[in-house]
Amino acid sequence: MTPPVRAVMWDFGGVLITPITHAMSEVADWHGVDMGDMLNILMGPREQSTSDHPWHRAERGEIPIAQMQHDVEPWAVAAGVTLRGDEYERLLRGDFDVRHHVIERIGQLRDEGYITGLLTNSFREFRPVLEERIDMSVFDVVVDSSEVGHRKPEPAIYDLATTMLEVEAGEVLYFDDFAANIDGAVAAGWRTVHVTGGDHIIPDLHRALGVDCAEPRREETIMQTPTPNQLAAREAIREVANRYAYGVDRLDADCMRSAYWPEAIDNHGVFVGNAWEFVDRVMSSHDRWAWTMHTTSNHRIAVADGADSATGEMFNVSYLMTADRSEIHVWYGRYVDRYERRGDEWRIIHRTCVHEGTEVRTGVAPMPIDTHLFAQGSEGRGPSPS
Repeated sequence: MTPPVRAVMWDFGGVLITPITHAMSEVADWHGVDMGDMLNILMGPREQSTSDHPWHRAERGEIPIAQMQHDVEPWAVAAGVTLRGDEYERLLRGDFDVRHHVIERIGQLRDEGYITGLLTNSFREFRPVLEERIDMSVFDVVVDSSEVGHRKPEPAIYDLATTMLEVEAGEVLYFDDFAANIDGAVAAGWRTVHVTGGDHIIPDLHRALGVDCAEPRREETIMQTPTPNQLAAREAIREVANRYAYGVDRLDADCMRSAYWPEAIDNHGVFVGNAWEFVDRVMSSHDRWAWTMHTTSNHRIAVADGADSATGEMFNVSYLMTADRSEIHVWYGRYVDRYERRGDEWRIIHRTCVHEGTEVRTGVAPMPIDTHLFAQGSEGRGPSPS
């Protein structure tokens, strides 16, 4: 029998505050590189801890923030990037928004008898900023990586947090926006919620705790007249869906990747993990087809006026022609998405591919027309010219 939740543990960045990805995107633009590449340079690999990357060392309290800019140079040089010298200063400026509704709900959890905790990868020098912006009194336990000498997703920090909470691992519910940190918590025996947008945190909390949180009736949502902001958001999100389908069918990895945020998760059944890694897999697996066509329809998007996250669902029919052009494989399904806006840009933060049916059409005969007179779709299939 699953034990009841006794303690609710929270990450800081991307959960209690908005993500700093807009700042990372700005820094990447300085150097004309992909944001994912800049993330790897300045923050190191997110799926594991390293012993030598300066961001990781500073988060364990081993070096001061002021030393990071100097120590990160080898990573930048290896990636062919010449740093300006103020990249970390930009990232740590503190221009984020606090999700006050989440902080308020955490205080209520304490009143309801839950143990509350903060588990954060942070820097010693950042603690005054944290305490200034967040009401720390709502937490019974604070585990700061720079104080305890371990960082997520290292197993030791989860074990230490469990001990400090004075509960069993299976009684901890944890919220984090990084998939690797979620994986570390799961390995420690915790229950988890992967945060993919601010609007979903409280409903996800209530579902995890078994609290009744009825949502608006579907017909009420449909009848509402959308605002100009909502219409703009919907159009931007539909363009995201178009970039995904175009990228797959034209084998354009950059185009397909631009539909996802770097930490996005894609659940495609045969692959569940980081969406950018999924892009690499698709580029390899779809190269064997003569052509593919991913069509989408009935794209329904739910987004509140001025919100930074949205949900969507669309139907998908995909046609895949074998290399010898003797069979067409057809996939029928749906994409169930969560989207997030950072700055002015919308992208997918979580996608689930739902299976409805498949078929294989054999003995495919061509139309009675001289198709050689037409431009051929196989021409130009691959990355767009830079």
